[in-house]
Amino acid sequence: DYFMYGEDLDLCFRVKELGSKIFYFHKTTIIHFKGESTKRSNINELKHFYEAMEIYAQKHYSNSYFFFWFLKLGIILRGFVAYLNRNSTTLIFFVLDSFVLCFTLLLSTKIWKGEFFNFPAYAYPKVFWGISIVNFFSMLAVGKQNFRKAFSGLMLTFFVLTFLTYYFKEYAFSRGILLITVGISIFNLGLVRFFYSIVDKIINKEFNKKVLIIGINENSIKLAHTLESNESKSIEVIGFISTENSNQIISNYKILGSIDYFEKILSQNQVNEILVCDVKISQIEIIRLLTSIKKSKIKIHIANEYEELVASRILSDISNDSQYNNTFKIALPRYIMIKRFIDIMFSLILLTIGLPLLYLFSDFFAKSINNVLAVLKGNKSIVGISKVNDKDNYGFGKEGLIGLSTVTFSKNLNENSKRKLNDYYLMNYSLALDFDIMFKFLIRKKSGK
Repeated sequence: DYFMYGEDLDLCFRVKELGSKIFYFHKTTIIHFKGESTKRSNINELKHFYEAMEIYAQKHYSNSYFFFWFLKLGIILRGFVAYLNRNSTTLIFFVLDSFVLCFTLLLSTKIWKGEFFNFPAYAYPKVFWGISIVNFFSMLAVGKQNFRKAFSGLMLTFFVLTFLTYYFKEYAFSRGILLITVGISIFNLGLVRFFYSIVDKIINKEFNKKVLIIGINENSIKLAHTLESNESKSIEVIGFISTENSNQIISNYKILGSIDYFEKILSQNQVNEILVCDVKISQIEIIRLLTSIKKSKIKIHIANEYEELVASRILSDISNDSQYNNTFKIALPRYIMIKRFIDIMFSLILLTIGLPLLYLFSDFFAKSINNVLAVLKGNKSIVGISKVNDKDNYGFGKEGLIGLSTVTFSKNLNENSKRKLNDYYLMNYSLALDFDIMFKFLIRKKSGK
């Protein structure tokens, strides 16, 4: 009945129901390596845990309607709290920005019309919800919430709202008020981000900084000792991540696992700072690590000595970013949304009016139809990375029907060449690159090669 979790609880419950007893036998021991089943997979263990609890409640407490729904409500609320915790910064900015925008809209109406509520009665509270939601998606599209990005997001909000008023004439009250609202909000939202950064730094200073070190070698161990001796009151080295299969033991420090389990280790530990102390790790591997980090407050530094770390921290504080702030562009929310929209549009076109074109340019028509359906479902992309082998797992970037490896006339690219092309595509992604690949693919098909 259970995919994962819950079966031991269920077994014990049914044993007791049958009138048998459960004993704790202390003379036999086992070692349970917690989390091994989900370390290297994309399984959402939190989701499956609560699903298991729901199955358990359905099986054994469904006869009590009130109790069953009470348990189910608790499961839903706990899952919701977990989601809020993972996206707390985004949600905080959404609430703060919405409050500031709504207040500024009222202020702008007062300035332009002489009273706070000058719009028709049917417009309230819809105008507040409208401007808040459009601004939320605009901010999500532009990315990280610093002042420069907030300015770009507000400009996008202005253009979207202006565009919408052409289609919803009953809400086209005054573009002057909208312009004043955006103008004042540039200052107000800048203040929000300024004060948020100050409060965030004050709060973070009250707690020990949790440091994770990648790489086990003489320099990394020495750096850990130096950190704890120089910054003992404000820092804690929570452990090391090995970059290769090593059974090396470090006194006084934990080895949390290998680099293959990086995301899982990060999700199971509170980390504020990551130090990369292994020169064998390439820049592309560092960027992959950065892209996989879901928590924007975590900073990553490349340092083999304490002085290098101090210098990196100074640069980080000045620029308000990590030493390596490049991530795979395709992993940014704005590109994810745009690319998904284009995939849906292209797949719908190819499955309707574009069927003749699909038939003309495909070697196996039935297979092409299945591939386009996979794009529509979100399993693949029209343009994307090339699948090298089953062991490769980028964690971002979908397999494409076409890609950089398909525009070449050579059909015998080795695995290393394909990986290099994949890395280039993920790091330099743009709409222009997608259309360029599509254009070159069509030319290659037309030439018959």
